[in-house]
Amino acid sequence: MRTFIAIELSKEAKNEIAKLSDKIIKKNIIGARFVEPENFHLTLKFLGEVSEQETEKIKEKLSEIKQKSFDVSLGKLGFFSPKFVKVLWLELISKKQEINKLQEQVVDKLEEIGFMKEKRSFQTHITIARIKAVVDKQGFLVFLENTEVKNIEFKIKNFKLVKSELTPHGPVYETIKEFYLVD
Repeated sequence: MRTFIAIELSKEAKNEIAKLSDKIIKKNIIGARFVEPENFHLTLKFLGEVSEQETEKIKEKLSEIKQKSFDVSLGKLGFFSPKFVKVLWLELISKKQEINKLQEQVVDKLEEIGFMKEKRSFQTHITIARIKAVVDKQGFLVFLENTEVKNIEFKIKNFKLVKSELTPHGPVYETIKEFYLVD
């Protein structure tokens, strides 16, 4: 089964991101496949295809993570590469780098059972759209620069191991197991 580890967003955060998506769609400055609001999340680690046996080991290792719950807020809109704009995302911010600390623990625990660390550095991003074409690059850049994202704060109390099934209508996510942070 295809799996990843993620942080779930609050309903208010998902609603705000959906409003941003609608604004972008109405501007008609990119041709893209937008993520469905119920699927907005922050991926801590993509695992890919894993067996049932591996899933049990993953659950065991992730259960060992001990970190306090923490507050996050929505950040700015962005993309990875100015030359090839393929993903539009929204930053998720935590004080004292708590998201990064959690992600490092996840990666370290999974490395113990054979999952390799990525060479590129971790970017706290929520994918909003996968871009097929930028219709108006200048308009797109100006829009990103001038778009104010509502400062929505919420508490992260857990993270999840998620199964992802790809369908012609987009991915369908199912939580395999939740891992609770310490209060």
